[in-house]
Amino acid sequence: MARKPKPPHPLNVATHLPTDDEQLFTHCSAGWTAMKADTGHFPSPPMASQLDAALKALGDALTTAPNGGPVDRAAVKTAAAKVRGLWAQLAKYAQTVLRAIPVEDTPPILADVLLYKSASGAHKPKPPLSASHGATSGTVVVTALAIVHALTYGFEWSVDQMTWSTTTVGQARTTLTGLTPAKVYWFRVRAFLRDGTTTDYVHPVSLVVI
Repeated sequence: MARKPKPPHPLNVATHLPTDDEQLFTHCSAGWTAMKADTGHFPSPPMASQLDAALKALGDALTTAPNGGPVDRAAVKTAAAKVRGLWAQLAKYAQTVLRAIPVEDTPPILADVLLYKSASGAHKPKPPLSASHGATSGTVVVTALAIVHALTYGFEWSVDQMTWSTTTVGQARTTLTGLTPAKVYWFRVRAFLRDGTTTDYVHPVSLVVI
């Protein structure tokens, strides 16, 4: 069954930084070292000198804090906040760079620099056919994925998958009525195309009618 092509969801990069300041220093130092070494993908990070300085300041503050006072401990928090802010900018830079390459090539690069692919905004793909309860008893709403060049959709339903009832509509969604509550029904659909051909039936889905 042909479907309308959808553009891939753009890559979004996440950071997932440790909350502990020492672990933050270790994490960001390792990721930054890996990014600087990967000049093929990241030739010119825009905040290189600032991040070098911020990581050095955090490392120095962590060394001093155990034997220091409140001022030294506050210096750790200040330096850590600076690193976090710059790391967020680094993630945006990496996102811009990696969006220019095939998305399937990005996971190992992200893993090397200790960044991650964000799931924010991503959605599970819709099934070829879904069935849900209608507004009243004995009704079911069936929804198919839109099909390229479809003229009409033939929705079918059955209680035994041997004998099928059919309704043909001009949209990829319709409400079936007159079904028997408490029975399991199976639903399927095919499209009638403008060139006179039809698609294959999608795999049937089932639902207990209420």
